[in-house]
Amino acid sequence: MFRLFVLAIMILSFCLPASSQKRKGIAENRYFPQQVGDEHIYRKTGRLAGENAGWTDKITQKDGNFFLHSDYWGDGIEQWVRTTPAGDVVERSKSKPALWYRFANPQDMEWVVRLAVEGPPGVDGSRARIVSRSETVEVPAGKFQNCLKLEFKTNCNDAGVNEQWFAPGVGLVKQTEETIGGPLISELVSYRK
Repeated sequence: MFRLFVLAIMILSFCLPASSQKRKGIAENRYFPQQVGDEHIYRKTGRLAGENAGWTDKITQKDGNFFLHSDYWGDGIEQWVRTTPAGDVVERSKSKPALWYRFANPQDMEWVVRLAVEGPPGVDGSRARIVSRSETVEVPAGKFQNCLKLEFKTNCNDAGVNEQWFAPGVGLVKQTEETIGGPLISELVSYRK
């Protein structure tokens, strides 16, 4: 009987970490919700933005666990993206998936951002980290609490995404970028789930 008890404890000890990791990852995926038909409209402001600048990201298709985003980074490029059970966001690639986000990472732990296809200058190869999980962000689409804030370090001094904020259940609500002509700020104007 004692051996059976010890065996049961050993089995549970192997199963619980994976199970809790999966539950944590699923909870972290709330920052990057995806369903076919989702649409996020962003307004871009700054000296180089131009009048009525912005972009719309629509999720138009699903293939397995991957969703097709029409314009996630605001650069007009379609990308197939999925979230993993561990809370990572990855892009489909010919070899292994390219890592975008690690929402389950502890605060201040860095990772390298990889894009499978072209993207905004300075994003691919940049280092990202979570700096807060309790930001309040007000944009034209509304006021969002408990936002996750990311900071990026790029290899370019005058190009690249600097910061992003993600609202639970909504996704990306604000982004700042550096350009040779000064900063650009993108804010969520509206979204449809």
